[in-house]
Amino acid sequence: MRLAILLGLLLGALFCGQAQAVTYQGGTPEQRAVVESVLDSCKLDSTLVEKKLGGVEVIFRPGGYTELSARGAAWSGVVVLDAALQGATLAYIFAHEWAHEIWFAMPMDLRLEWTTRVGSGGVSWMNNPGENFAECMRVALWRGQKNPLTSLRVTPPEQCWRFLLDWQATDCRHGKQSAPASVTSGGMAQGGNP
Repeated sequence: MRLAILLGLLLGALFCGQAQAVTYQGGTPEQRAVVESVLDSCKLDSTLVEKKLGGVEVIFRPGGYTELSARGAAWSGVVVLDAALQGATLAYIFAHEWAHEIWFAMPMDLRLEWTTRVGSGGVSWMNNPGENFAECMRVALWRGQKNPLTSLRVTPPEQCWRFLLDWQATDCRHGKQSAPASVTSGGMAQGGNP
């Protein structure tokens, strides 16, 4: 009997799909489709970020992150979006918030390096290096995104991409993961900025 149970568990493990790395709380099927479209169109393979963070939960809630009066917010492994967002506005805000997830997936020394490159100062979110990263990466990693909203130094898309490639190369040298083909041979590494 124990053998039958063990075999059943083993077969179940073999035939069950891998758990979804991006999970949802709330949101309509249309909103979830927009989020998936943004993830699919990102030049950086989203699974790299998901693996580093152990998955990402996307939460749709009325008003977004009401504590800060923000229609979108992110912290490590979580993106909160206003449940009223739709279409292009949702795509724009989610791309920005996903870029924060990339920021959280990077080691602290690279976040400090970015801060040194772009500067910081003031209390406005436009003077925050993490927000600057999200805005510059939004423009660099998604087609059609323009004009990063930041008061700090704007990093051109090709330099943003190089920064991400250097991060991946550093991880590979330290044995943390092997670089997938999408990073080493795809996207802007081959063809430059879209």
